[in-house]
Amino acid sequence: MIKNFSGNGFLIYSFILTEIYRDKGYFLEWDNDADFDIFEALNISENLVNEVVNYSCLIGLFNQELWEEKNIITTKNIQEFWAKVAKIVKRKNQAVISDFLVKT
Repeated sequence: MIKNFSGNGFLIYSFILTEIYRDKGYFLEWDNDADFDIFEALNISENLVNEVVNYSCLIGLFNQELWEEKNIITTKNIQEFWAKVAKIVKRKNQAVISDFLVKT
């Protein structure tokens, strides 16, 4: 990531992780708002944000299948971590939406 996109790539990736955990807990719906929020907050070009997201999926930092099919950013590790936290804090709903479940 850093080799291809320098510090901005890592910054974008980290920001997306923060948004995942802050909002839904285990996924981020990638739409125009999410895209806009990131490039505006970080003052980084929209093209660079999209390149980093695509690259992150390509190298397995995010699940490429969900990204391509449903515009959802997540991973199995993110979902497992969320499930552990949800159990610890005794959330009523601890299940991952079945359509967004990463199986492998």
